[in-house]
Amino acid sequence: MSVELTPNEPLNSVYFVKIRTGDVEIESNVKDFLQFSLNGSKGQLKRIFLKDFLQSKDKTSFERGTTDEFEIPHDDIGKIESLTIGFDGETTKLVWLLESIEIRYKDERYHFQVNSWLSTRLGSAFSWLNVNI
Repeated sequence: MSVELTPNEPLNSVYFVKIRTGDVEIESNVKDFLQFSLNGSKGQLKRIFLKDFLQSKDKTSFERGTTDEFEIPHDDIGKIESLTIGFDGETTKLVWLLESIEIRYKDERYHFQVNSWLSTRLGSAFSWLNVNI
C-alpha cells in the first residue's frame, strides 16, 4: 500500500521529523531539492520534497549546525523499516553534510546518527542515502 501525499492534506496521523545539518563551513543550498521517503511494515510514504513540510517557513533551512523540523501528515505505515533521503541536482552541483535524522510517530522514536556527505558533484550514487533499520 502506498499513499500519494500533498502538503496540508488531512490524514490520520503526523510523522515529526528532525534533520540536523553538520557544522561545517560550506554553502549547501539543498532546500529546494532535498527529498525524503519512508518504508514501513504496512506501507510507505512516497518521496516528498521536505521544503513543503517545513514547520518554520520563514527560516532558512539546512544551514551549518542547524536542526530543521517537519510535520508530515500520513496514514500509519507501520514499523519503520527504512528511509531514503537525498536530492536530484543534475543541473545544480549540490553538497550537504547530514548529521542526524530523528523521526517521531505516536509513541515511537527513531534516531539515526548519519554523519554522511551527500553530493551531486560525484554523480547520483553519492546524492542519495538509504538507511535500513
